[in-house]
Amino acid sequence: MQEVWFYSILIFVVTWYFNIIPINVVNIFRAIFPFITAEYWFVSAYIMLIILIPFLNIVSTQLNYREHVILLFVLISFDSLSLIKNGTMTDYLASFMIVYFIGTFLRKYLDKLSSIKNWMLYINVVILWMVEIISMEILFKKGYGIESVRFTDKLLAFSGATSIFLIFLRARKFYSSIVNKMAKTVFAAYLLTDNPFARNFVWNNIFQTFKFQDYIWVPLYGLLCVAVIMLVTIVIDTARIKLFKMVKHHIVN
Repeated sequence: MQEVWFYSILIFVVTWYFNIIPINVVNIFRAIFPFITAEYWFVSAYIMLIILIPFLNIVSTQLNYREHVILLFVLISFDSLSLIKNGTMTDYLASFMIVYFIGTFLRKYLDKLSSIKNWMLYINVVILWMVEIISMEILFKKGYGIESVRFTDKLLAFSGATSIFLIFLRARKFYSSIVNKMAKTVFAAYLLTDNPFARNFVWNNIFQTFKFQDYIWVPLYGLLCVAVIMLVTIVIDTARIKLFKMVKHHIVN
């Protein structure tokens, strides 16, 4: 988790230097201990999941097909309580557990899903995407504001992600050094852009995404933002990797 600490402290120093955030005890604590202060919710939930995996594996191996499906249905139902602002089971870890059990389900019963053809999966993804867009538009007009996106990040997201994952599982394997190089920097891109000290500045001041959210071509602008972020991240993360190697070489020798 050296990478997480590196970016957490780096962003804290940079944002403090440019007067984006104030320096105080709370912010210093959040920068030094990002795992326990939810500075990076994804990392915190992932660590919790890793700790739980030995026990979750025991559960997974004991479940048959029907029990596995029921467990997924129950977990997704609990996780979807956030739609009525009930956060009992919805603070990230539940979502990670659902993804984990979807993975174990696909690994154990992939052959049983052969009757689900790829064209069905593509149609499912398109329909879900249309439902997401329409539902967000309706909820936004009814005054839910930013909360309107919450309807799309539970059942719809899990179903769509599972369909896409199945498509890639069945796809022909390929190797690309360019894709692999970009994949290694995706986590760094998350650390750079989702840090609470820099998040608002990145999206509101640099990319100003709020100006484009009502335009039909917002997905294209989103792709442009992602491309810029990835290019900047590759440069920064390459420098970080070289720095870490120099430090490690100096310590060893």
